Amino acid sequence: MQGIYNPHFVVTKEDIDVLIPKVELLKDITERICGERIDSYGEMGIK
Repeated sequence: MQGIYNPHFVVTKEDIDVLIPKVELLKDITERICGERIDSYGEMGIK
């Protein structure tokens, strides 16, 4: 939230490097959960 209110807030390359693996993990979890849900709809005969 600091970046919204502080015009001098800076995101460094190190900040990004720390966040990338977390974002990739979140993406993988989301894809897995959504894929499972979509598959369950197919098993129920819902299109």
